[in-house]
Amino acid sequence: MVISNNARQRTVILPIICVALFLSVLNASALGVMLPDIAAGLSVDSGQLGWIMTGFLLVFGIAIPFYGRLADRHGAKPLFLLGLNLFAMGSLVCALAPSFEILLLGRVIQASGGAAVRGLGMTLASRAYGPESSGKVLGILAATIGGASAIGPLLGGILSGSLGWQSVFYINTGAVLLAPVAWRILPSDEPRTARSLDVWGGIALGLVVVGALLAPSAWARSGWNSWPVLIGGSAFVFGLVVLVYRQTHSNFPFIPTAFLQNRR
Repeated sequence: MVISNNARQRTVILPIICVALFLSVLNASALGVMLPDIAAGLSVDSGQLGWIMTGFLLVFGIAIPFYGRLADRHGAKPLFLLGLNLFAMGSLVCALAPSFEILLLGRVIQASGGAAVRGLGMTLASRAYGPESSGKVLGILAATIGGASAIGPLLGGILSGSLGWQSVFYINTGAVLLAPVAWRILPSDEPRTARSLDVWGGIALGLVVVGALLAPSAWARSGWNSWPVLIGGSAFVFGLVVLVYRQTHSNFPFIPTAFLQNRR
């Protein structure tokens, strides 16, 4: 039986997205067991060490909704490819980092790319295989994420103990090898809206996310009366007020009205 080019492409699309998601999740799940080695290698104290995790989560949490809205205007494929390259670049910066500051910069770059991989990977897979296969496709993607979360600590511990903590980041640079294949294989999707992007609403949502992540993590380290908690709490409240205003007064709010009206 002769398989068409489109059929061949469809068989490759899901593995490409699964590998990208696996690397993205592995990056997060393996890091926890690597922190003591990173602290010893870069002479980082416990207060600084927390920012390697918190900084990633802050950027990741802000970037995901922006990627979603930008994908509606420019298509998901180019943003997914951009995310792959940024994630690989950030991983290389982390692997070569001679200091805590450079490592933190690499983590920020990683997060800015990983958000596109995680946020748009499922979108591209669902669109490529259609609603008739969505259950199977989403199940495979969920299994990939669960597998990476489970194997991450074990793999991170083995690699960090035998080859150094940098080895896990070197593995993540392999995401760049997926980019040219993904560029050829992934189907191009048309923009779904030409409406302008509500930048202020997006910034407000970002402040809400920053506040929601920063305040609890800072409280766990320094207590409720520390300045990071006050900044995080203020960012959350201010962002929430601005976001509610933009959602009710903007013609095209950052969070689609139809989404908020869907009670399910």
